[in-house]
Amino acid sequence: MNSKQERHGLLITAVGLGILLNPLNTTMISVALARLQQYFEVSYQEISWLIASFYLASAIANPIMGKLGDSYGRKKFFILGLTLVTISSIAAPFSSSFGMLLVCRTIQAVGASAVNPSGMGVIRQMVGARQARALGILAVFSSSSAALGPSIGGLLLSAGDWPALFMINFPIILASFILAMWKIPSDAKIGGQKPKIDIWGMFFFSAFVCCFLMFLLSLNGNPSWWALAGIIASFFIFYRIENRSAEPFINLNVLIRNMGVMRVNVHYILTNLTYYSLMFSIPMYIQSVYELSPSESGLIMLSLALPSVLAGPVTARLIERTGVRTTIIAGSIISLMGGIFLSISGASASLPSIMLSLVLFGYSTGTLNVSLQQALFLQVSKRDTGVASGLFMNARFFGSMMSSSLLGFVFHDLVSPSGLHLLALFCAGSGVLMLILASRVKSAARALDGE
Repeated sequence: MNSKQERHGLLITAVGLGILLNPLNTTMISVALARLQQYFEVSYQEISWLIASFYLASAIANPIMGKLGDSYGRKKFFILGLTLVTISSIAAPFSSSFGMLLVCRTIQAVGASAVNPSGMGVIRQMVGARQARALGILAVFSSSSAALGPSIGGLLLSAGDWPALFMINFPIILASFILAMWKIPSDAKIGGQKPKIDIWGMFFFSAFVCCFLMFLLSLNGNPSWWALAGIIASFFIFYRIENRSAEPFINLNVLIRNMGVMRVNVHYILTNLTYYSLMFSIPMYIQSVYELSPSESGLIMLSLALPSVLAGPVTARLIERTGVRTTIIAGSIISLMGGIFLSISGASASLPSIMLSLVLFGYSTGTLNVSLQQALFLQVSKRDTGVASGLFMNARFFGSMMSSSLLGFVFHDLVSPSGLHLLALFCAGSGVLMLILASRVKSAARALDGE
């Protein structure tokens, strides 16, 4: 390995360690909700806000922090993000009330959201050749931490109660901080006129995201029509502000005209809608129908997690040989195969058939994680990488939040074989839509692949 490859390897490791903080802390706390509910003596509806608030803060902060990092320096905002996660992880174990813990989780989400787009921007700026391979490695960091989060959380919970869930962040942050200070180049000084920040655009974008997620959360019970009205009103105002701004936070006209970017984000929403629907429902189904223990169901879920992790580096190499369009189509086909196979198995699906379906879905997700990220980068300028990465991450949050509404519709109050069959049909339908999106990017794909 030459010195340049070694430098890039350490740089990718610095960014990868920072990026895994968001998915790790999103999924790890899921196993501690019952314990935290008992500790703070709150209702289930209240404790669920530990997850919802993290999604909400992340969805708002990702593109905003990406834009600020693009404008004022990616290394600054990468380090700022690590600092915020550190502060929140120190304070959270000493929370004297549930409200204080929610504040700490929100700060943690904002910090992790500053790390992700800034880190992606640094990788795109510094790693020219074999960029797809670098993204494949980052996908391994992200997908493995999300997939293994509940297992890690369970071990930490048994070893040191819920405060241990925050303490695990420290060695990760320290390693990422040292490598980032050492290997990420200093930000260039901003000369001439300082970049203008579209405050009102960011405000109404935040209002739109809040209303959108509130409406999604309400679909499990009585739909919140005021949230739906807020979606329409905030988006209308946001669109008018961005059209009139000389330096808009998000240039919606460019985004609308660039259908390739739109397709990438819609595709990523569908990918995560399928993945998280299975991740959240199959463990409950296995425990309910097959009467297995939580630890046994966790081991079975490795059939979803491990293929997702392994697919990242394999896909990165395939992109270098065949182009990103080929891997997007392949990932969509594999997802469709998983949905069809689980649907054919029907309401009486056996445990081996469920596991085989999970392998297909997991490999599809790992393939699309890398492919869609690379497709996005090839369609936006380096200057806009941060905000584009932030919006891309929002597609993951929207997909995961939509999965909770889908599961509420499919299973209602009872996890049943008929509900699993209906979920399989939804997954197959999602696979069809993904394949249509992949086939519709012909002209854009030729540009992406440098044809």
